[in-house]
Amino acid sequence: ELQRNKVHSMASISLLCLGIAAATEQVALSPAAAVDGRPILFMNWDGTTYHDSRLNIRVSQPIKGPRIIQPTEPWESWAVFAYNSVVHDELSGDYRMYYDCIEGTGVPPGGRLTSISKRRICLATSADGISWVKPVLNIYNRNGSTANNIVLENSGVSVFRDTNPAALASEKWKMACSNAVYGSPDGLNWHSMSNSTPVHAEDDTKPTADFDPSLGKYVIYVRRDVRVAGKSTGVVRTIGRCVTDDFTVWEKEAPGGCPVVFAPDGRDPDLLDVYTNSWTPYPSIASCTAHLFFPSFYHHFSDGAPFGFGNDGLLDIRLLTSTNGVNITYAAATNARSPFVPLGTNLCGPNAASPSIKSGWCSPTSGIESSTSFDTSAQYMADGYVPSTDGTLLYLYSSGQPFTHGGDAGKHSWGNNTGVRLLSLRRDGFAYVDSPYTFNTPREQLPAIIVSDITVPSACANGSGHDVYQTSCGYAYPPSNNCPASAPTPSCSSDGDCRKYAPSGKGNLTCHDKDVTCQRGRCTTGLPGGDLCVRRTHTSGLSLGVNVETSVAGFALVELQRNGHPIPGMTLNDSIPIKGNSVGAAAQWLNGNNLDSVAGQTVAIKIALTDSKMYSLRFMCAP
Repeated sequence: ELQRNKVHSMASISLLCLGIAAATEQVALSPAAAVDGRPILFMNWDGTTYHDSRLNIRVSQPIKGPRIIQPTEPWESWAVFAYNSVVHDELSGDYRMYYDCIEGTGVPPGGRLTSISKRRICLATSADGISWVKPVLNIYNRNGSTANNIVLENSGVSVFRDTNPAALASEKWKMACSNAVYGSPDGLNWHSMSNSTPVHAEDDTKPTADFDPSLGKYVIYVRRDVRVAGKSTGVVRTIGRCVTDDFTVWEKEAPGGCPVVFAPDGRDPDLLDVYTNSWTPYPSIASCTAHLFFPSFYHHFSDGAPFGFGNDGLLDIRLLTSTNGVNITYAAATNARSPFVPLGTNLCGPNAASPSIKSGWCSPTSGIESSTSFDTSAQYMADGYVPSTDGTLLYLYSSGQPFTHGGDAGKHSWGNNTGVRLLSLRRDGFAYVDSPYTFNTPREQLPAIIVSDITVPSACANGSGHDVYQTSCGYAYPPSNNCPASAPTPSCSSDGDCRKYAPSGKGNLTCHDKDVTCQRGRCTTGLPGGDLCVRRTHTSGLSLGVNVETSVAGFALVELQRNGHPIPGMTLNDSIPIKGNSVGAAAQWLNGNNLDSVAGQTVAIKIALTDSKMYSLRFMCAP
């Protein structure tokens, strides 16, 4: 927000009177089970009928990668900045990042000194989420030239492909900014959709929007500034949620302002705010297991410290979650309130890590901000993500700045030391169940979790799965000693055609202790009752994938239960241990891994773990 701090007109209230779920650590995440890409995540214990007290849930931290977008162009000279949005272009198959690019003073459009501030939205594209390019779009006229990657002038961007059946072809792409909305037929050429009615009581941070097909309406998360009694700052920044059938009027159904759905609570320090929301439905808005939020938490410096700037402080990124998008909470993890993405390494010197005292942080005038980590002082997450090409990772994107929230924008002592960082996280790896080192104990006594009321999908898509052959001999069917129609004798042109029905697909089958060979076009021994009988069964290829990481000694076991009892053949004692590091290891038992026998049924899944981390479960189909 830099210079502006608009406060919504509300009576002074206490946090306990906000009427939201921010004070609880639990969130109802009902397990979703289907062969449509939806995982069963472990953000909490809801949806389970049992979990061993030796197990804990922990929030992950993504691996920080390099800056993938940084200032290289004159129109990015002040910064590649805070508010960015990632979306998949289904037509080209590429991914787009609409990012905050600023030249001038950095003051947002509509604020003071607009004439010398040029805060715009630029575009980068990528095929793999790792390498990004800035295409020449020839759209925006800057100083008489359109040879740039600028799409329009505004900030606080969130872009989505509108799946609303009523959406105009010219507005199938939608963009939400802090105080305006736009439509586009292609995500490149945008026109304003805003009318005389404000879309939202104006602020200058980043809203996040999408069309929710389950509601048939648009959902927009915004920043709400609420007056709170007893707060040193007088207000608290919160997350508000609006639902509307008119994308140009966000508060149509909430004339008093988007209702607050998350705010700091009694466990938080006085000077902590929830600054942004970065809503990301996962895996998608059309098939959503969890509404994930990656807000920047803003901790204000005390008055005057460290350099006397107003509205000053540091920001890092946290993780919040919800099943319905309304009841937003932390994960039920031992480290739930810790940063999901911590600040970058402070290289400003040993005396620059105590911001509560004068000159106790990175100097805004010495030039040190140009050489410390570019995300030393503030970070903001883009909404959206990119899956890796091999399906094992998720790529998220955090912007960073070496200067503090209220730092001296005019000095610009950081050079080009801003940008967007690549973050890598294993698929579904937002949180995990952590199991202790437990060995030399019966399987039934290992730490375990039971996920209840899971409906096994009824089938996989046509063409998946494989054939299973059960073989016997003609003499098994007296008195005729001939193979029945349900298990006929296969035809053949060579002995190899008969051997393929062996359990391993090779080796010889026998009847009467005599090898079955190809004789006169049939698989037989040539003796009475010696014909090979083959019953062919096609399995759907449906299996249960376990996203797990174990030590070399650790393992995971899987049991399926019906009505509270283990299903014969699918017990812990039948389970083949899963080891190593896999995002989709198939649960296997002594009789195989196929789930056709329980397809369409409601079961419970019991997972026993030792020295392991379990991230998710997914039903899978064989290719």
